[in-house]
Amino acid sequence: MHFSPILLSLVATASAIDIYAYRSNEQCKGTDYLMCTNRNPGDCCAGANGNAYRAIGVRAIPSSWNIIGRGHRDAYCGPVRYAAASNGATDVCAGGNYYSGGSYIFAGKKHKRSGNSADVSTRSSGEACKADLVVLGDDTKYDLTKLDDAQYAELLAVFHAGGNSTAVPAKFEAFKIE
Repeated sequence: MHFSPILLSLVATASAIDIYAYRSNEQCKGTDYLMCTNRNPGDCCAGANGNAYRAIGVRAIPSSWNIIGRGHRDAYCGPVRYAAASNGATDVCAGGNYYSGGSYIFAGKKHKRSGNSADVSTRSSGEACKADLVVLGDDTKYDLTKLDDAQYAELLAVFHAGGNSTAVPAKFEAFKIE
């Protein structure tokens, strides 16, 4: 049975798959990450022009789906560095390397394995999207959706430098999530 890409995109949007980019943790755990919520297949969650992240997590995957979580390298969402199939799991983690962003696609029958898959698309097929949440190392959360480009870049610079909430300028207090 074949489904149209439009139908699959609508289903994915309703299912709210989230993509995490972890700055310092290789196992997709803890704090210190960016998050892109409710992403469509092929959309790439990117926050750095370079390999700034130690792991990419794809979460909230319906257990009846088989998707390929992908960690990209180099400029924003460049070529795929690592890909892993969900195989019924609700979370996928691509860790232990350096990544510039993450995405997911639906797996075909030939994508039943985990690991470094040479048979997956090497580039993101959707759009590179900005993160909508940043969680600093001290577990302080900031909403990125209302920031202009300059504010977004400034707050991400604190994040990429490994800063916690004490390094964030006071003007971002209104964007803090309690």
